[in-house]
Amino acid sequence: MSIAVAVISDIHGNVWALESVLQDIRRRGIDCIVNLGDSLYGPIEPYSTAKILMCEKIISISGNQDRIILESIGETNIHQTMRYVLEDLDAQSVEWIKLDCQQ
Repeated sequence: MSIAVAVISDIHGNVWALESVLQDIRRRGIDCIVNLGDSLYGPIEPYSTAKILMCEKIISISGNQDRIILESIGETNIHQTMRYVLEDLDAQSVEWIKLDCQQ
């Protein structure tokens, strides 16, 4: 028995692209999705992107940008995009990133 696996990465908060890719993955009958990280950092929709990734039960690992989000919490001298990301994410999304960074 074979298992069909889809690998995604570098979403960078682009929820619209993620939704499109997931729709195609479902259409193809893929059994498992693995996300290689760099999911939320970007000026589009980090919160909405996090919610989809958490709800879809996608296996996710942390990318360098995901770790940088965690390192930036509480910092005052950060890039405007990072400020937007941190303001957009909720506590549940941050905890989800922490879990990915520990794996």
